[in-house]
Amino acid sequence: MEPAQGTRGPQLQALRPQITSMSQASISRSAIPPSFFDQPPGVWGDIGFPDEVLGLILSMSASPNTFRVSKKFLSVENRDEIWEGMAKRLDWLYISAKPGNWKDEVRKSCTQYVKSIASLKEASPDVIKLLKTELSIETMNILREWRSARDTLVIWTELARLISNSDIPNKESYNNLEGMVTQAAKFSQWVATNIDALVLIETLNLRENNLATLPPEIGGLTGLTELNLSQNQIMTLPPEIGNLVMLEILSLQYNLLVALPPEIGRLAGLENIFIHNNERLTALPLAIFDIPPLGVHLDFELFEVLPQEIRDRAKEKGILLFSLKPKNKKLLQ
Repeated sequence: MEPAQGTRGPQLQALRPQITSMSQASISRSAIPPSFFDQPPGVWGDIGFPDEVLGLILSMSASPNTFRVSKKFLSVENRDEIWEGMAKRLDWLYISAKPGNWKDEVRKSCTQYVKSIASLKEASPDVIKLLKTELSIETMNILREWRSARDTLVIWTELARLISNSDIPNKESYNNLEGMVTQAAKFSQWVATNIDALVLIETLNLRENNLATLPPEIGGLTGLTELNLSQNQIMTLPPEIGNLVMLEILSLQYNLLVALPPEIGRLAGLENIFIHNNERLTALPLAIFDIPPLGVHLDFELFEVLPQEIRDRAKEKGILLFSLKPKNKKLLQ
């Protein structure tokens, strides 16, 4: 047996009760070598775990790192399913395309995600401590929950200001991860209580707030005519965005968008959508071409990869495609 490298040994040791419970509940104990139950802390080797047990270990503690315990672990950790699990925690939607270097892209995205959270002023000491541990699917789940809660509270605070509502989030809850998540869970009820005032909001400016997510309750702001989400870190939009049927201007530039939801096609009043400077955005939903007349402001690089049939459809429907450069605005059709 070889000693565990990096932090893997202690992590696996901490998982022993779960693995043991799983093995006794759904896997024959005889399928697990006796040496598994006798390993001292921090020492693991090629002891022949069944794939089901390895899957549990990896879902909890595997990460796209260089630390390996054995050839068996290396084999399982490189499985696409493990990397896809991590990618899904990042809303990495173009996972289905799987470009040749997609695992490197997932690893890079993980690093960027951690750095983005570390830079937030709301990151409490327990969140910072979590960021310093070996990144895993489980820690990604926790970080996603915290980040979503943080973003919800930022939006809640702005909405409360717009309707002169004093029932704003308690900032003392920012002092720990659990407190922030608990506080954010109250947002849905707050929206329901104040919906009569919220539907009167016409302009919502959330630019430069380091947002990565939008709560589904955003779809309840049905009076919005302008929504500015530019210069954030948003990867996806909730399908509820399609409820904003009065929306005329949607600003999404300078984000991390990888796709637009088909519900965009329900925004019948939309006049301009700004999606330039989203480097990962490589396609547009067909539904967007059902909103004439509409001006779509996008990068020339995105226009270049649009199929000809999409360009023809845009022209037929009266959709105007604009390429935006720092000093140039060019009509592409």
